[in-house]
Amino acid sequence: MLDSLSVPRRPFDFEDYVDIFRRNVRWLLAPAFAGLVVATVVAYMMDDTYVSTALIRVTPQQISPELIQNLTSQDIAERINGMSQTILSHNTLSSLITSYGLYKNDVKSEPLEDVIDKMHKAISIAPVGGSSMKGDKFLPVMQVRFSYPDRYTAQKVCADLVSRFMNMSTQYVVETQQQAHEFLNDEVDQAKRELSQIDQKVSDFRAQHAGRLPEEMQMNMQEMNALDNRLSALAEAANRNNERRMLLENELHIAKDRLATVHSPGNQKVLGLEQQIQEQQTAIAEMKGR
Repeated sequence: MLDSLSVPRRPFDFEDYVDIFRRNVRWLLAPAFAGLVVATVVAYMMDDTYVSTALIRVTPQQISPELIQNLTSQDIAERINGMSQTILSHNTLSSLITSYGLYKNDVKSEPLEDVIDKMHKAISIAPVGGSSMKGDKFLPVMQVRFSYPDRYTAQKVCADLVSRFMNMSTQYVVETQQQAHEFLNDEVDQAKRELSQIDQKVSDFRAQHAGRLPEEMQMNMQEMNALDNRLSALAEAANRNNERRMLLENELHIAKDRLATVHSPGNQKVLGLEQQIQEQQTAIAEMKGR
C-alpha cells in the first residue's frame, strides 16, 4: 500500500475569517432576521401583562424576650407560609375572580379549576432578597405580586391581597397578645401562690425558731449582756449574804454559849430570882384585877 500524502496547510488569519463571513453572510443574517420578525409578530399578537407589586414589612413581637421567648425566623416564615396558603386557597381565589370579574373569557371557555390555577400562577409571594421562607434567615420584608392584562385591575387585586395579609396578621397579633396576656396572668398567679407558700414557711420558721433568728442577734446580745449583769449582781448579793450568814452563825454560837452558861447548875441564885420575879408579876396582875 502507498502511504497517503499529507498536504500542508497554512493557519487561518484574520483576512480568511473575513472572507468566510462575507461568503456566508446571508446564511447568518437570514435566521436572525426571521427570528426577530417572528418575535415581533408574537409580541404584537400577545396581550399586554401588567405586574402590580407591593411590599409588606414583617414586624417581630414587641414583648420583651425576658418575659416570653422571642420569635425565630423559622416561626415567622411558618406564619407567613400559613397566611399565604390561606390567601391562595381555592375559596379565596374564587371570590377574587368573582368580585373583580377576572379572566372573563377563560371563565366562559374553561373550567373554574383551570382559571383558579392560572390565577394562582399569576400571584407571587416571596421575601425580598431571595431568601427562603423556610430558611433560618430573618425576613424583614416580603413582596406580593400579581400579573394581569389590565393594570388597574391588577392594582386592585394586589391591594386586596395585601389587605387580606394585613387583616390576617392583625388577627394573629391580637391572638398572640391574648395568649401572652393569659400566659403572663398565669405566671403572676403562680408566682403569687409560690410567694404565699414561701411567706407561710417563713412564718412557721420564725415561730419555731423564735429568738434564734439572724435579725434578732442584736437583741439577743443585749439580753445576754443584761442577764450577765444581773448574774453578776446576784453573785455579789449571794457573797454578801454568805458573809452575813457566817456573822449570824457566829453570833448564834455566842448566844447559845451564853444561854448554856445562864442555865448551868452554878446559877441557882439567878433561877431563884427569876422565880421571885414571876411570882411578883403574878401578884401584881391579881391586884390589878381586884
